[in-house]
Amino acid sequence: MLNKILIGVDGSKQSEKALDYAVGLAKMCGGEIVMVSVAPLPIINMLAYNPSMITPQLMPEQVEKALEDQGNDILDKLVEKYKDSGVKITPRMEIGHPGPVICGIADEIKPDLVVVGSRGLGELKGLLLGSVSNFIVHTCKDPILLVK
Repeated sequence: MLNKILIGVDGSKQSEKALDYAVGLAKMCGGEIVMVSVAPLPIINMLAYNPSMITPQLMPEQVEKALEDQGNDILDKLVEKYKDSGVKITPRMEIGHPGPVICGIADEIKPDLVVVGSRGLGELKGLLLGSVSNFIVHTCKDPILLVK
């Protein structure tokens, strides 16, 4: 039975399509969803390696806060969209590298299924499409559903 489904969302159409599928499965099985948005860290890492880019207007804490706010906005919109679905959806915002963070959450909460879209926004939008889902498919110990 699918009592708990973990899904990572990034605001892309593909991740929303995967969420649609996860909500349908949860509804059929009477399960719940843990929906995670992970704000990626590349820009913060870049600032750490190139401190000359840091200006009073662009401090790492401010960048992290902006990324977190963006992720929370994505989660809020999706929770609102599915509020009448009859499925309990628990949003969770994290900061880090999406693949390892999602797999870490899976290790922590032990879902019956991890759902991922086949491609999302990615770190560089066109260069690394599918790298998060690829990481999750090859690393997570739980059953995975890859939605195309």
